[in-house]
Amino acid sequence: MYTWTGKQLLRLAARPIKVEYDHERYAPSTLYRVGCRCPVCVRAHSADSRDRNHALAEKAFPRQARERLLALVADAVPVAEAAAKVGVSLGYVYGRAIWDAEYGEALDEAAWSLCVLGESDPACSTASGYRGSPKGKSLRPACRGTGCREWRREQSRLERTQATAVAA
Repeated sequence: MYTWTGKQLLRLAARPIKVEYDHERYAPSTLYRVGCRCPVCVRAHSADSRDRNHALAEKAFPRQARERLLALVADAVPVAEAAAKVGVSLGYVYGRAIWDAEYGEALDEAAWSLCVLGESDPACSTASGYRGSPKGKSLRPACRGTGCREWRREQSRLERTQATAVAA
């Protein structure tokens, strides 16, 4: 019987292990699960994950619920309230709009009904339109219509870009 020394064990543990993956025999998604990180296997894993997540999202937020939400928003019900009535979170509502272009367009079109000023008003899609006017002579609620949300989204992108430029 042989007894290993601590020095020998540390030397063995430090040696790199080279694993060869058989891409001819196994599917890329299977090889990803066992540790292969080549570009082909990573793309296959990403596609599988995306498809699985989209299927779960479809189950949690089906077409009937999306149509009901869009009808509520078109009737000037705020998106958060409409989502609560339908039984989904805002993450599902806006997350779906990112990867489902058809639904995203329909949501943007319906959300014009939430515009406080009207889409032809010069203050629409500006900071003052988005923030509203809670004080002063002309009291006006914050706007969450499509134009003002797009303005805010672009401002957020600019702020993140500037923050990463400063950090770098």
